[in-house]
Amino acid sequence: LPMPRGSTDLTFADENEAQSLLSRVRADADELSWVTFIYAPNSNNILNVRGSGTGGLDEFRSNFDENERMYGLLRVTDIIDGHTTIKFVFISWAGSRVRVVPKAKMATHKGSITNLIGQAHITLDASEPSDISDEVVMTRVTDASGSGSRVLDKPDQAREVTAVHKSSTARPSVPKESNSEVSIGNEEEGTAAIRRVRNDEDPTDWVLFGYEGQSNVIVVVGTGEGGIEEMKQHLKPDSINYGIVRVYDCYDGHTTTKFVLILWVGEQVKIMRKARITTHKGTVLSFLGQYHTDISCSNHNEISQDIIMTKVQDASGTAVHVMEKAE
Repeated sequence: LPMPRGSTDLTFADENEAQSLLSRVRADADELSWVTFIYAPNSNNILNVRGSGTGGLDEFRSNFDENERMYGLLRVTDIIDGHTTIKFVFISWAGSRVRVVPKAKMATHKGSITNLIGQAHITLDASEPSDISDEVVMTRVTDASGSGSRVLDKPDQAREVTAVHKSSTARPSVPKESNSEVSIGNEEEGTAAIRRVRNDEDPTDWVLFGYEGQSNVIVVVGTGEGGIEEMKQHLKPDSINYGIVRVYDCYDGHTTTKFVLILWVGEQVKIMRKARITTHKGTVLSFLGQYHTDISCSNHNEISQDIIMTKVQDASGTAVHVMEKAE
């Protein structure tokens, strides 16, 4: 097997097979519309081909396993004013039964998997089939292109554009929210809170943002000096939050400051809300600023001091690390 260069590098067990399948999915005239990859047994860096097919999203979705870590690429046909365009959907899958530490390691592979699979129009993090339902995926495609009528890519549809609107697979337009764009409420307060967290001399070591009610307005939920354990008290099952935590990494007697991005989507958040929120991520992260590593979580078991420092260690390659700054 080819060996990756570093702990955050992924490689295909069979490079030729993987690249051939990816090329076919990206070829509009090819019937193959999806391919999935799975981590090889007892490996955090080798990917095997899991499956591929011509059956569109339904078949694609059924290929994911709740016990496994996987990635997938799907080709979708989007119709805008009678014109057919091709969109690619990338899925990063950590099944609902995958343990916390293996799931956390996937975050360190984000850059590497993009290099292997290539760019996509839409990226979705998923852990169960409902996260990649027809409605969720096609809503994301609509949001990305502003289109109305949409159909899932099937072989005949790729060639028979004029028949697409008559197809039984055509789906009605999903109306946009009156204010689908995200905005920052009380930006001065948010900026000041972020500045305190990024100042080593300030005791404030975390800031958390969330949505104001059911709106798309981001506001400060809380700040504090008690690290992730204090922040966790504000992470609710029905909320979506973005946070920054300051930690300190010690290696060979040297202390360096690290910033960890927390992406929280509670387990009780409705599916359509999740789908809409993914379009806000870029704007919110731009406001929060740079960070060294990130953790996506949906319950308190997926986020702790130990998990954070494992992620920091994986990202920086350090061996010894502590949460408190050395005196």
